[in-house]
Amino acid sequence: MDWTKNLLSYEKNKEKGICPKCSSKSIEVEELNHGQRKTLFFKCSDCNAATHFEGFIAE
Repeated sequence: MDWTKNLLSYEKNKEKGICPKCSSKSIEVEELNHGQRKTLFFKCSDCNAATHFEGFIAE
Protein backbone atom coordinates (compact mmCIF):
# COMPACT_ATOMS: atom_id res chain seq x y z
CA MET A 1 0.00 0.00 0.00
CA ASP A 2 1.35 3.39 -0.93
CA TRP A 3 -0.12 6.51 0.64
CA THR A 4 2.30 8.88 -1.11
CA LYS A 5 -0.37 10.22 -3.49
CA ASN A 6 -2.54 11.06 -0.47
CA LEU A 7 0.34 12.92 1.15
CA LEU A 8 1.11 14.94 -1.97
CA SER A 9 -2.54 15.78 -2.58
CA TYR A 10 -3.08 16.78 1.04
CA GLU A 11 0.00 18.98 1.14
CA LYS A 12 -0.90 20.64 -2.17
CA ASN A 13 -4.59 21.44 -1.62
CA LYS A 14 -5.79 19.60 1.55
CA GLU A 15 -7.53 16.86 -0.49
CA LYS A 16 -7.33 13.54 1.37
CA GLY A 17 -7.47 11.26 -1.67
CA ILE A 18 -8.66 7.65 -1.65
CA CYS A 19 -7.55 4.59 0.31
CA PRO A 20 -4.85 2.69 -1.59
CA LYS A 21 -6.20 -0.59 -0.16
CA CYS A 22 -9.99 -0.39 -0.68
CA SER A 23 -10.44 2.80 -2.79
CA SER A 24 -12.73 4.41 -0.20
CA LYS A 25 -12.94 8.19 -0.03
CA SER A 26 -13.50 8.04 3.76
CA ILE A 27 -10.02 9.13 4.78
CA GLU A 28 -9.25 10.80 8.10
CA VAL A 29 -6.15 12.96 8.46
CA GLU A 30 -4.62 14.05 11.75
CA GLU A 31 -1.88 16.68 11.84
CA LEU A 32 0.54 17.02 14.74
CA ASN A 33 3.03 19.85 14.91
CA HIS A 34 6.00 19.76 17.26
CA GLY A 35 7.81 23.04 16.79
CA GLN A 36 8.79 23.07 13.14
CA ARG A 37 8.37 19.31 12.69
CA LYS A 38 5.12 18.04 11.26
CA THR A 39 3.53 14.56 11.41
CA LEU A 40 0.55 13.46 9.31
CA PHE A 41 -1.57 10.38 10.07
CA PHE A 42 -3.83 8.98 7.34
CA LYS A 43 -6.52 6.38 8.16
CA CYS A 44 -9.32 4.83 6.13
CA SER A 45 -12.61 4.79 8.04
CA ASP A 46 -13.88 1.82 6.02
CA CYS A 47 -11.04 -0.75 6.10
CA ASN A 48 -8.85 0.78 8.87
CA ALA A 49 -5.73 0.86 6.70
CA ALA A 50 -3.41 3.57 7.98
CA THR A 51 0.02 5.15 7.74
CA HIS A 52 1.92 8.16 8.97
CA PHE A 53 4.55 10.50 7.61
CA GLU A 54 6.77 12.35 10.03
CA GLY A 55 9.59 14.77 10.03
CA PHE A 56 8.31 17.30 7.52
CA ILE A 57 9.36 20.86 8.17
CA ALA A 58 6.30 23.08 8.58
CA GLU A 59 6.42 26.25 6.52
